[in-house]
Amino acid sequence: MDPNHMIGELLNYNRSILQSIDKFLGRVVRQKSGNFLLSFNSVTNAVLCSQDVFSKLGGVSKDKSPDIQLCIGLHVGVPVTEKDGIFEDTIKLAERFCSMAHGKIVLSQEVKELYESENLNVKLSHKNIKALSVGEEKFVNQLMDYTEKEWTNAAFNSDHFSKNLGYSKSQLYRKMIGLTGSRPIAL
Repeated sequence: MDPNHMIGELLNYNRSILQSIDKFLGRVVRQKSGNFLLSFNSVTNAVLCSQDVFSKLGGVSKDKSPDIQLCIGLHVGVPVTEKDGIFEDTIKLAERFCSMAHGKIVLSQEVKELYESENLNVKLSHKNIKALSVGEEKFVNQLMDYTEKEWTNAAFNSDHFSKNLGYSKSQLYRKMIGLTGSRPIAL
């Protein structure tokens, strides 16, 4: 793809995303190289904004620009934890959700519950939304923590992976395919 055309498309995508953020009363906390970290006054607005962005751009990025991938991860959390940064744990998990989005809006169980609470128990169901269970969130964190710790280890293989995560190779394979669309290395 022509680099100038790609830049133009990115600018159009960013413009569209910023319009949705404004429409649903969101604030850009941080923006860098095509990534947005956002804050909203309610979980409902965050979910509606993500659905709006996805409806505008979800299919567009796959169809017209395979180099542009739309990934949306939603998580809520407390501002201060034992980590150094503000909302560090929340940001980390939302980014991890993005890495496994694959054509879906991925959100935590807490986001789902808060959304349904804010909307008089109306169930959050949309074909493009994947609400993780608490167990799935825990697995994603275990998986990513272990991968970040071991990725430079030359002896790293799927046997170590499954053993250290506490799953059989077949359980690990099924969980990873189900959640991330990817399989463990070297099964």
